[in-house]
Amino acid sequence: METNIRRGFIAVFAAIMLMIGVAPAATGQVAATSPTGEVSVTTPAPSGDVDTQVVGGGQATRLTDGLVAVEYDAQDYYRDDHLTCTATMLEDEKRPGWVQWGLLAAHCVTNLPTGIAQAKAALFSERINGSPVWIPVQAKAYQVRAGSLDRTQVAPVPVTEIVVFPGWEWIPGGEAPVEKKGAGDAAMIRLATPVQVRGATVATTEPRPGSKVSLVGFGRTSNSSAASPTTAYQLRTTVLQQQACASAEISSTDMCTNNPRRSNGPGKGACNGDSGGPVVEEKPGRDLVVGVISRGANVDCGESPDVSTSIAPISSWINAVRRGEIAHDLPLTAAQGGPIPHPSIKITTTAPMQRELTRVG
Repeated sequence: METNIRRGFIAVFAAIMLMIGVAPAATGQVAATSPTGEVSVTTPAPSGDVDTQVVGGGQATRLTDGLVAVEYDAQDYYRDDHLTCTATMLEDEKRPGWVQWGLLAAHCVTNLPTGIAQAKAALFSERINGSPVWIPVQAKAYQVRAGSLDRTQVAPVPVTEIVVFPGWEWIPGGEAPVEKKGAGDAAMIRLATPVQVRGATVATTEPRPGSKVSLVGFGRTSNSSAASPTTAYQLRTTVLQQQACASAEISSTDMCTNNPRRSNGPGKGACNGDSGGPVVEEKPGRDLVVGVISRGANVDCGESPDVSTSIAPISSWINAVRRGEIAHDLPLTAAQGGPIPHPSIKITTTAPMQRELTRVG
């Protein structure tokens, strides 16, 4: 029988593999900055010259509300415009059509706990000059590219603040197939300046098993892909019962989505670089973000159902952070990877909220 520790390690490394990405081949500059520093984005048409996708998915034909590619520069590690995850910017409640706060997976923007990093990082890290290396978050200058299905066609906007969900830990404990304690693999990001693009709406109820949803991201297209695409892709799938994701350390407030299989072929699912991307329910006139892509039970993309953090149970926390209703000035805990002394980005967490992670709907 697989222990909770082994299941935890599998979940951690499946999450890591969803996170690792690559830089775009070229960078376009389709954006205008106002005298106040705000960014207005002109959305170009997809280039159409990339033939890779979310594993088993298809090229997105419509820009999902708030969809952004998350990249970083790490000069000491020879990384420039390096794709690492996907995120969703949220519609400004007081200024429709603009965004500044967004949502992604916490594991995208936190360091591995010391024990895991020392024992396992070489297996799942990037390589520089042939040698494995785990790049620490404090060495990464994060940025997003918003407003286009092709991330090379818009200018990057720096991230200046990251707020990690307080209940999240790299390896949650427990032996139950569905952990009662909520996992909460989520973090908020704040951009250096507002951007004029349409943002997403936060869900307040959870989709039921059988509901149709889409996973959207800029991640790799297969387990053998050498690079991530520059354009966004999506996979249309369905919500499963949580027990279907038991081997991926799913919690009572996570969401499980299907990995439909081709005839006599591999399954379909999220892959490297899709972490943090949205699980979307399309509603009339608006995309509703119901989940944040987190992990699978298998390090091979598409070979197991995917786990996403369900938005509804943490929606109160999301709104409290972006409205300034809760202080976010606490250092990350050891279980979250420890404090991060970043030179240009404030990385913190909050105190737990009284109503956080109670199942909704």
